[in-house]
Amino acid sequence: MFLLFRFAEKFRQWGAPYNTLIGMLDGHFQRVCRPGGPACVNENVAQNVVYNGNHKCCGLTYQGIVLPNGICLFHGPYPGTHHDCAILGLSGVLVDLAAVRDDTGIFYKLYGDAAYGTHQHIAHAFRDVGPDEPDVQAMRAHNLLMSRFRIVVEQVFAELDNEYAGITFQNAQRLGSVAVGKHFMLAGWFFNIRSLFYGNLPSAMDQNTMLMSISLEEYMNICRNDDLW
Repeated sequence: MFLLFRFAEKFRQWGAPYNTLIGMLDGHFQRVCRPGGPACVNENVAQNVVYNGNHKCCGLTYQGIVLPNGICLFHGPYPGTHHDCAILGLSGVLVDLAAVRDDTGIFYKLYGDAAYGTHQHIAHAFRDVGPDEPDVQAMRAHNLLMSRFRIVVEQVFAELDNEYAGITFQNAQRLGSVAVGKHFMLAGWFFNIRSLFYGNLPSAMDQNTMLMSISLEEYMNICRNDDLW
């Protein structure tokens, strides 16, 4: 829980208008090969489980939470049909934050896009900010300020795809014959280890002030114990 306090303190130092913000949240859709055919004969996967109507292709979905130390917590894989809100519920993150709230009385928050809706542990940009709003200037200033932070999680997924291009090769991601989900999660694990030594795009943001010091031993202990909070 001490880490959460440090994360919230760091966001306040960077100018975020929240006292208990600890990370940036977003979902990610990763394309896979269309199920069916001899390559996927080992597993019976219905296309309607992985087909995403928004992207108009088959894939799996993941969730990423970028922390102020440049580390990204990945959750997944989930069916390609799942919305970001559904992934958030399945990941158990809200349950963990609720447990911390019960122990400490602090409502730690994650910041995501407007698709996540309203929740006591989720903050997002103001929607439909029109000229008739009474505090339109303040709302637009808030959205502009937080967009500088929220884009970080987008950059993490982009850098992950660039550094580990194998997970983006759609025809090789064959459900039933390749451990597609494990490939992505393993790439995320190596991405975090690499970031500890060389940094990443989020850590380079704002002249290297987006990086908090964390040792490899601390990160490995978090992974081993699965105990960030």
